[in-house]
Amino acid sequence: MGEMQELENLLKEIGLTAYESKVYLALLDIGKATSGEILKKAELRTGKIYEILESLKNKGFVSEITENNVKKFSSADPQRIYTYIGKKKDEIASYEESLKNIMPLILEKAGKSKKPIK
Repeated sequence: MGEMQELENLLKEIGLTAYESKVYLALLDIGKATSGEILKKAELRTGKIYEILESLKNKGFVSEITENNVKKFSSADPQRIYTYIGKKKDEIASYEESLKNIMPLILEKAGKSKKPIK
């Protein structure tokens, strides 16, 4: 497996989609680019490029600027991946806390459901 494939797989494992991973890696290579340039570099054929870029912006991987009335996108500092993972950890900790609070109800419900059906 090549280095780029490993990077793409890692990005998918931490929560990016396949398209997001390809777009982000393309932007790392080319710096600042239009959506068309990104599609070409990422070797993608999709009409959803703006949705992909918007999702990457929301995750903190991409920024957007306008130059001469043309939208261009650039990758955020790769160190931001740590920030993204940190947010994921916080979300998981929050889910875990919520689960602890409702586990007695779940266990009670599970106990009730084990009664024989007549």
